[in-house]
Amino acid sequence: MRRVELIRSIAGLTRRQTKEAQDGLIEWLWKIAETDTSAYCRQECLSALYTDLGQEKTLEQFV
Repeated sequence: MRRVELIRSIAGLTRRQTKEAQDGLIEWLWKIAETDTSAYCRQECLSALYTDLGQEKTLEQFV
């Protein structure tokens, strides 16, 4: 559960960062979405990428 809370917090912070910092955080969220062993964390990353950060290509990844 703590990892999911961290993901939510980072997604919220990302919107207030510089473009470079935002790109790095988006990249980090994508990495977690693709590699984390927890399906819940992967889905939370995809949700944050789509709903908070407008990454529409995440729709292809939802299971």
